[in-house]
Amino acid sequence: MAGGRAGVIGTLVDPGTDEARDWLRRELATGGYTVERPLLERFRDWIFGLFSRLGGDGSAPSWLVPLVVLLVLGVAALVLWRVLRRNVRAPASPTAPGVLEDVDATADELRALAQQALDRGEAGEALIAAYRAVVASAIERTWLADRPGRTAHEAARELSTLVPTERQAVADAAAAFDAVRFGRAAASADQVRGVMELDSRLRSARPDQLALAAPW
Repeated sequence: MAGGRAGVIGTLVDPGTDEARDWLRRELATGGYTVERPLLERFRDWIFGLFSRLGGDGSAPSWLVPLVVLLVLGVAALVLWRVLRRNVRAPASPTAPGVLEDVDATADELRALAQQALDRGEAGEALIAAYRAVVASAIERTWLADRPGRTAHEAARELSTLVPTERQAVADAAAAFDAVRFGRAAASADQVRGVMELDSRLRSARPDQLALAAPW
């Protein structure tokens, strides 16, 4: 009996190759086992199924899956770029530094810097220098007090009081200055020329054109 039992045990724990294969096949056939398919393969099958539902024959060109993947990645990249760009171009802080802070240049020097930057194609730098020339010129002509910390919009409000006909132009110039300097927005050559033309008009204004309205 002992020898017979040992033979049975030996058969159970040490099956032959064919017998082991049969056991494995029967075990897998009973279900309960799932083989995870690769993500790309499942995505491909989904694309093929979609292609079939849209009127195809269930088969799709071999280049379709890579194309769809590229399109999805492109859309994701575009969305990310727009989100980051919107964050970078956030409005300037109410406590923005003064328009002439750390600037040690005359109005004429600032005008020259603006023109040089515009000639180089650096519209943003040119716009900043051009608006600073507007403010510096007003201070040099004693239209504005030499007050440290004056922001671009504060200067625009004061100039609007002095020259009401240029109210919209100086407001637009101040907004563009803040957008470029603090919001890192792009400037155009036309914007720069607009600020330069504003500067020229203000320079040619005669004292009898100045309004006597109280400051805002």
